[in-house]
Amino acid sequence: MDTRIAFATSDEFPQLIEDDRLAVKALKKHGIHVEAALWTDPDINWSRFSAVVIRSCWDYHLKQEAFRIWLERLEQGGVTLWNPYETVRWNMDKVYLNDLQERGMHILDSVWLAKEGKADLNTLMQDRGWTKVVVKPMVSAAANNTESIHLGNAIDYQC
Repeated sequence: MDTRIAFATSDEFPQLIEDDRLAVKALKKHGIHVEAALWTDPDINWSRFSAVVIRSCWDYHLKQEAFRIWLERLEQGGVTLWNPYETVRWNMDKVYLNDLQERGMHILDSVWLAKEGKADLNTLMQDRGWTKVVVKPMVSAAANNTESIHLGNAIDYQC
């Protein structure tokens, strides 16, 4: 049986990343053929694959709505995704960490601001006894728009 799967990737990694290529080689030994497929390519017929594996789609946070539409198109087309669709959608937004905490998992102390929410960063850090924080968007990848801030320079990052 010829099993063909797609490793969904981004424009930046059309030939996949090194780890993915190692997986491709290992899967080939088991008769599984892997193709790199750009998730943004509107001409790909995703239903021709036995499954799609999200790999290096590290630009999804820059194209959130397009990525959600792509997921919806795959799901409506009955394409097998190796991570459940709902899990992928849930995991896109960092609020999933808060969900995990509410279920008893330990996460780093965090503050979640509502969209367009504002906080006095300096006061927030002082009130919690934090001398260093990491600030990042709710939807982000690869440290995009992420800042490491110290109490002494918090005022420089205040919006």
